[in-house]
Amino acid sequence: MKRTFSLFAILTAAVGFAACSAAMGRGDDAATSPAASSAQDRADATAFEQRRDFYLRNLAHLDAAGKMDWARNVWPRVGDGDPHKYVLPPILARIGLDPTDENAHEAYRGLMEYDRAKADRGLYHFAAYLRTRLYFQFHDVLPEDIVQSNEYDAKHYFHIMTRGGTENHAIMQRASGYLWSEIIDEPQTRGDRTVPWLRDWLYGQVRRWFHIGTGEYCSSTYYAFSAAALLNVADFAQDPVMRDTARAGVDRFAAALALKRFHGAHLGPESRGFSHQAVGAQPGPVTARGGTELDYAGRGAITDWLTWLWFGGSAAPMPMQEDVTVRVGA
Repeated sequence: MKRTFSLFAILTAAVGFAACSAAMGRGDDAATSPAASSAQDRADATAFEQRRDFYLRNLAHLDAAGKMDWARNVWPRVGDGDPHKYVLPPILARIGLDPTDENAHEAYRGLMEYDRAKADRGLYHFAAYLRTRLYFQFHDVLPEDIVQSNEYDAKHYFHIMTRGGTENHAIMQRASGYLWSEIIDEPQTRGDRTVPWLRDWLYGQVRRWFHIGTGEYCSSTYYAFSAAALLNVADFAQDPVMRDTARAGVDRFAAALALKRFHGAHLGPESRGFSHQAVGAQPGPVTARGGTELDYAGRGAITDWLTWLWFGGSAAPMPMQEDVTVRVGA
């Protein structure tokens, strides 16, 4: 199993590069000495692990089975099509804490049943990058039926992961498609969107960000989803060039977000962002969709949680030993 710290990608908030927080916010000369830098790096890494564990632990408390029932019975009336965005994160969090968690397995089997009736087999953008993380990080410890279901869908419905859409949709689908293309023999492609096309598109997209910037620039909502999809490539791609390309894309996001973050809030201009409040602020009421402060549905501030995980800092001290999801939902 690969780096557990990468599980932050599970959360729809992506994870790693603890070096980002270690490299920023130190301007004094003393901190640049090798000894001071090493000590600060260790302190930053410890603080990052504490934030990661806090988020993962609280996300796992969300009721994955209940969210699956909600997706079956309520979601069709809501009129949206992204149940995986809400159901998969707590499933992945539970599996990240305990890969043998039967409740998580059963909740995922509910998604498998749901996906069999869908034309896209649950490989659309908000599902693809999460299923990709699930498989590539945990396939060696998951039940065989879950492993085989993911392999079958990825091979026979591969073309779904070549689709476009908004910037974050394209990244989530095509980054996932690229990863699967490295391990699938003759994936079913469509038209000219072959495996080399996917690789060239992803490489070209990251290069473009450094030349002209991102379309959904500094989005307090969607940067996290794009970063999570790229972190899958950084963690699991066989091609070292593509691993480096994905890391460069995430570094580009991190640098942009670091410049606009202040006390847990994402400040300044942005495109397509729907953040309602700073991380750690007094939570509002639970939404009709069951959203809590840790839910994308509840706040639309998933990128704020991402930068909190990377950099720390919040509007109020975070209760690191408490169960936030229970406190907010009470």
